[in-house]
Amino acid sequence: MARWLWIVFLVACEKRSASELPAQVAKIDGIVLAPTGLYVKAKKVETHDQLAPRRAREIVASAKGPNVIVVPDVPGDSLAMILQGASTLERKAMRVGVFENGQVREGCNVDFVPKKHSNDPDWVQLSIYVTAERTWLGVSRINEFQEVPMNEPADKLDRILGEHKRSVFFVERQDIELAFDPSLPLASHLRALWAVCRHFHEVAVVAPADLAARPTL
Repeated sequence: MARWLWIVFLVACEKRSASELPAQVAKIDGIVLAPTGLYVKAKKVETHDQLAPRRAREIVASAKGPNVIVVPDVPGDSLAMILQGASTLERKAMRVGVFENGQVREGCNVDFVPKKHSNDPDWVQLSIYVTAERTWLGVSRINEFQEVPMNEPADKLDRILGEHKRSVFFVERQDIELAFDPSLPLASHLRALWAVCRHFHEVAVVAPADLAARPTL
């Protein structure tokens, strides 16, 4: 059974030192990503400018607790490297949530294991493929695709995902697939992940080749 790694984003607090973090954060037995660096059990273990993928993996492996807290203004690459580091470890899964107004609001479960696609002829899968130029949304079996160019307003992807969630295919489902072009910088992954988590609570991050619906580019 996969061990869940909680990711909680603090979006409503001001910059402060590790000792001045909110009590809910200071007591977390896990990783805190603050503007001043990365912390494990309130002890600073790395700075953002020195963080590299291998070091991020070591930090995730050393954190016995299942939590990762992110304070505003943290570089996107740092968070993305932590997520990538977790994907290479045995726990294979993460819990993404948001800390707002002194409370944790749960978001979505994220894992990195390709799902077995159903042989049911009536079954469809919503797949998201993010490239440097655009984000593709595809529905398997009927091979219907929509595209959102990167220069479009950010809320367009959110709106289309909401329309899919309300459709007869997905209104009672929480699962979705998400894949990224390998050439994309890590920080570019986050925009799509946040949009997906607002609508679907079971997110499988997979290789492009493992998507149930993938556009022919």
